[in-house]
Amino acid sequence: MKQIIRNECKRVFWGRGMAVSLVISFSVIVWHLYNHVFGPGAISSVNIFTRETLFQMWIGGNVTYMQTYLYFKIIPLLCVLPAGATLFEDYKSGYTNFVFIRTTRSKFLIAKYIAVFLSGGFAITVPLVVNFLCTALRFPALKPEPIMMIGPNLNAMWLDLYYDNPWLFTVLSFLIIFLLSGAIATLALLFTYLTDYKFLLLLLPFVCCSTLEAIENISNIPVALSSFLVPAFPERYGFMLWIYFLFFTTTGIGYYIMGCFKK
Repeated sequence: MKQIIRNECKRVFWGRGMAVSLVISFSVIVWHLYNHVFGPGAISSVNIFTRETLFQMWIGGNVTYMQTYLYFKIIPLLCVLPAGATLFEDYKSGYTNFVFIRTTRSKFLIAKYIAVFLSGGFAITVPLVVNFLCTALRFPALKPEPIMMIGPNLNAMWLDLYYDNPWLFTVLSFLIIFLLSGAIATLALLFTYLTDYKFLLLLLPFVCCSTLEAIENISNIPVALSSFLVPAFPERYGFMLWIYFLFFTTTGIGYYIMGCFKK
């Protein structure tokens, strides 16, 4: 089992899809760093009320940046690119027939799920960590001040942590981003059994997340994943995390069952 997981991870982490995803991700990250951290147009003076801090100036700490909106909007595309279509390609190329001779279908499906999950989380989280560390070179790691009016609302998840222990808040936010990005990537595994077109596998997770965003805009119900993933998003409610967990657990079980019964 360990060897299968190792082989699948090697395929996805050193594949062309991962390279494309990271190039796009870091392009947005560099754009943000140039505009708001190191470039000539970046803030160079003290705010009228209080000093800008690392936790408010990195790409995940301020929802007013164009780069923040773009990056978290295209997460469903970026996390699927590294490995979302690999199962589809394995079936089409006959690679699965070769694998099933040497191991059980169950082990292969689990190894594939783990590899896709890890690749999706890695592709999204690593550029964000780099952005955070680069922003730390320019802005001090002072605690955010409520008077700046940038950050979660009064009922948002982990509001106390944001102001009392922003380091822990940021680490936990990275963890959530990793887990949910990996989970979004695994949606493509389920869609492998529902479509015969590879490009749809890469688009359907994005379509699903965009649909949730449209529902949120119409109904004012906070269901959009793209908004929830932003660490400092004002309306980031904790109960949605449990809903996402139940949803992705269900889709993962569905993928496993359909994979076991596929002929």
